[in-house]
This record gives sequence, C-alpha cells and structure tokens, in this order.
Amino acid sequence: IIIIIIIIIIIIIIIIIIKNQLLIFEFSARPKAEVTVVPSDRVFRGETVTLRCDLEEGIDWTYSCYKDDSAIPISTERVYKFISDESDAGKYTCRGEKKRDSRRSEISDAVTLTVSDLPRATVTADPDRFVFMGETITLKCAIESHYSDWRFHWSKYSSIFAAGKKNKSTETLTIESVSESDQDIYWCWGERESRPMKSQKSEAVSVKVEGECFTVCNTECTVFIFLIQ
Repeated sequence: IIIIIIIIIIIIIIIIIIKNQLLIFEFSARPKAEVTVVPSDRVFRGETVTLRCDLEEGIDWTYSCYKDDSAIPISTERVYKFISDESDAGKYTCRGEKKRDSRRSEISDAVTLTVSDLPRATVTADPDRFVFMGETITLKCAIESHYSDWRFHWSKYSSIFAAGKKNKSTETLTIESVSESDQDIYWCWGERESRPMKSQKSEAVSVKVEGECFTVCNTECTVFIFLIQ
C-alpha cells in the first residue's frame, strides 16, 4: 500500500510539473501583434487610411486597435479603414484576443500617424511685370511638400489644358510669341502620381493686354480683370 501511495504521489508531482511547464511555455510563446498603416505614416486630410493588425497565429483572433492608448470601439477586425482628418493624428497600436480562451497577444509597437492639410500650389511668372507682343511668358507652378511625385495641371479662365514637360518638384507653362489671345487668368494644382490626391489650387495669375504690352499680376487685380472682360 505504501508503495502504491508513493507511486500516486510521484504521478501527481509529475503532472503538476508538466502543467507548470506548459503554463510557462504558453506564457513565453505569447505572440506579439504588429500594426501597419497604409499609406505610410504621413497622410493628407481626406485620404483613406488602412490600419492593419497582424499576428503570426492568424486564426480565431478578435482584434483591438488603440489610438493614444484609447480603444477604437468599432475596430474588431484585422483591417480598419477610415477617412483621415486632423483629429486622427496620433499613435496607433493593436492586439489580438483568442475567442475561445480569452488569451491575449502582446500589444504591438506604436506607429505614429501624421495628418496634415492639403498643400497649396503657388504660381510665379517670369517676367513678372510687362511682356511685349511676340515675347515669351513663363509661368511656374510649385508645391511645398515632403513628396516629390507631383503631376502638375494648368487651368485658365477660358479653358483647361495640359502643362508642358513635367518636372518632379516644379512645373512650367511657357507661352511663346505672346498675342492678345493669351490674355486670361491662369492657375495650377498638383496631383500625386502614386495615389489619387490633389493639392489645393494656387491663387490666380492674370495676364492682361494693354496696348502693345501685357501686364502680369496676382490675385489683387483679378477682380479688375473680370470686370473689364
């Protein structure tokens, strides 16, 4: 009998040790979530942002996303999409929880999302005062931005037309052999090549013929131009 009791005690001890080892293994093997933001970590207001939470053990998880350590109530799926606004800027994290046993993953490292207003294009003219008939006017469109893949577009009051040769950071519209038909109000804007997003339009630049020369002016004289046309 004593031998049987000893054997039972040994078996119980072995079972306890095995359970403890399994608990230690389960704790040490807890997966860590990874959060990604698309597009990148810097967006403009109005763009669609995709927040994605990934786990190596990708089965039977319920996902939770957090902004500045506060839970986002509607994010229980792996992918969460929203239209960005300035209030969406902040640090994002995520984690997973098993539906069957409530086991949680480690929370992910934080990803910082920056949301800024759409940049405004600017137009400069060369020369910026008077141009005689037959001469050349060059209008240049530029956008101050940390992105360089802008495709530029030009408009004028009477019509919309494509710009000339493209440049990554600036764009020029050259009007050669200026004539009275070139008298108009011009402005520009930019569009990202990598994703569908447009800048704010520039202020208008007006070209007005006066006798044998043209006057190039900015928005201050735009009202006057509209009144006399």
